[in-house]
Amino acid sequence: MKKLRVIIANDHTLVSAAIRAFLETNQQMDVLASVRIGPETRQLIARKRPDLLFLYLGQRGYEGLERAEKVLKSYPRLPSILLTVNKSNEYVAKALHIGVKGVLPMTAHPNELEKAVRAARRGNSYLSPELPKLATTKTPYEKLTPRQRSVLRLMAEGKSTKDVARSLTLSPKTVEFHRARLMERLGIYDVAGLVRLAARVGLVSIDS
Repeated sequence: MKKLRVIIANDHTLVSAAIRAFLETNQQMDVLASVRIGPETRQLIARKRPDLLFLYLGQRGYEGLERAEKVLKSYPRLPSILLTVNKSNEYVAKALHIGVKGVLPMTAHPNELEKAVRAARRGNSYLSPELPKLATTKTPYEKLTPRQRSVLRLMAEGKSTKDVARSLTLSPKTVEFHRARLMERLGIYDVAGLVRLAARVGLVSIDS
């Protein structure tokens, strides 16, 4: 039987080595290479023409998904599976939205890997039973605009209104407008609550 040609894309060398060792225990898989997620990934896919892409984004959260989305848009027919430490409804929904076919938490049972691979190659989605069932409507976070998400991230990192304005090249009044709108959409009106939400969806790390 022809082996499944696989590329691993992530920013964590040690984790990548562990994922590669795990995949190589499956005799039906041939790991072609590990590469940083980004332009390097697209270049490698163009050269190697893999059958499957494995993604691991670590704590990068939505920033990592945005980088992965650029890769998947360039190769929409390439099945991909995301290994993640973030199990939130918002994060998983976003991963599927950008074109990821399978989502597995790092704690998933090894048997789930084959299920995810089979589903992805058929063009179907696979979600680990460990992950929450997705709502059919958008979550409040998903309804935020990209600008509002940027403001939220910087606020959660402890930046002042002036700092946020400087980072995004906006006026302080515009930042205040975006802050008011995102608070209204999220139904959260205190900074501590915004920080918790930002950590849950992967905009900032827990200790940020």
